[in-house]
Amino acid sequence: FMEFVFPVGTSTRFRPVYWLFTYLQMAIIGNHVDWFVAFNVICNIIVAYELFYICRRLSGSRLLPFLSALCYLASRFAYYQIGQALGLMETLAQFFALWIFYLLYVYMNRPNDRTRAELIAEGEAVLVQTGQKPELSLRLVRSSDMYFAGALALYVLLCFTHERYLCLLPLFYMVLAV
Repeated sequence: FMEFVFPVGTSTRFRPVYWLFTYLQMAIIGNHVDWFVAFNVICNIIVAYELFYICRRLSGSRLLPFLSALCYLASRFAYYQIGQALGLMETLAQFFALWIFYLLYVYMNRPNDRTRAELIAEGEAVLVQTGQKPELSLRLVRSSDMYFAGALALYVLLCFTHERYLCLLPLFYMVLAV
């Protein structure tokens, strides 16, 4: 397992997340090479559902998300992913990239709440009742910052899935600048 997921000296690329999922895919499928297509179809259906979910959350419509997911499944890119063993890598990368875009969108559009540390600095300490004893609760990060942190974590997974997506790094700087 370790040699497959973290090959040393045998590969020119470092894709441990993809190799982990490939290892799991091969463990599930076994010697049935012809099942790769069915497995990749299921993975693409998951990505289409993800696209449906994100479009539904952003638009509030029912028709637009359905058409978006349908267009994705009918696209040449989905067909490319389904038809070969490397399709799992492309599907994983697309899955992570879509979630990164969604989390950054939510991060940018959430109201900017103040941290408890900022409230304390302004003399507005907030007491939280836990049991019988009141205690001061400090939250050093904003709740919206968790969306940005989640997007960064997915970006790390994405970079170790397919190096092509390194180009998304300026997106994080743009979001911070805005």
